[in-house]
Amino acid sequence: MLRELRAEGISIVFITHKLREVKELADRVTVLRGGDKVGTFSTESVSEEDLALMMVGRSVLPARRRPSSPGEEVLRVEDLWVRDERGVQSVRGVSFELKRGEILGIAGVQGNGQLELAEALAGIRSVERGRILLRGEEITELPAGERYRRGIAYVPDSRAVGLLLDMSVMENSILTSLERFLGAFGRIIWPLAVERANEIISKFNVIVSSLKAQVRYLSGGNQQRLLVGREILKDPDVLVICEPTQGLDIAATEFIRSTMLRFRDEGKALIVISTDLDEVFELSDRIAVMYEGRFLGMGRNEDFTAERVGLLMGGVSA
Repeated sequence: MLRELRAEGISIVFITHKLREVKELADRVTVLRGGDKVGTFSTESVSEEDLALMMVGRSVLPARRRPSSPGEEVLRVEDLWVRDERGVQSVRGVSFELKRGEILGIAGVQGNGQLELAEALAGIRSVERGRILLRGEEITELPAGERYRRGIAYVPDSRAVGLLLDMSVMENSILTSLERFLGAFGRIIWPLAVERANEIISKFNVIVSSLKAQVRYLSGGNQQRLLVGREILKDPDVLVICEPTQGLDIAATEFIRSTMLRFRDEGKALIVISTDLDEVFELSDRIAVMYEGRFLGMGRNEDFTAERVGLLMGGVSA
């Protein structure tokens, strides 16, 4: 659409942190960092690497997915049917398996059942019919807490859902594994909570003023690092993560993506649900495209092109 408007002689100003989008659409680019103007350049005169350096102030290397050697099956989903909060059937007969050391990327336009599928896997939305098996044991009817204990972790698509914004960094660090930090009479062992919070901050480069600071005052990137770090440090077998880099700057985006790839390389299994096709291709060993509650296409990363995935996202299966 932007190209069409420009062809009609309309001047356009758009704001984005996506470097490929800048290179493909813009004639000139103005770079801002820390509220200050770095400069204005012809897009032909600067590379994506140049732009990243100017935006962040240091070199940012994109995440690189290496070929994987998946291990044994860790998760199996059979003919899953799930309704949304309106009672509408939003997941319709979805089946797939997931192996250790593998990332399954699920692409699709928002509102085609991805969120409901993720919530059903995490145990926070009930399943109408079908089965979910973790390491061969059925968990379809188990509550979210028990699934967490058995090795499933979940990062929702909204930081306002995954974090309690009025609570502190320290409190949010133990939020989904609270039982590990309880002592006699159900009291929190605060030194252990402090240790966990500091571990997340150190390993995931979370910038905070204090462990007692409310999470709402963290930047979006630091909130996401805290959220992802909290779930990864629980050492789950399966991590379900939705829109992992939505709204993040380039540095936070590459850090989160690299973190997921390292986690995969440790033999963990991930389901990455994203509307960002670049992200899906960058991270996924296998790709599934979801449309109106069904998997319209599924296969190895190299079997797909962006054009084919785009057609599948629009409901074109041929």
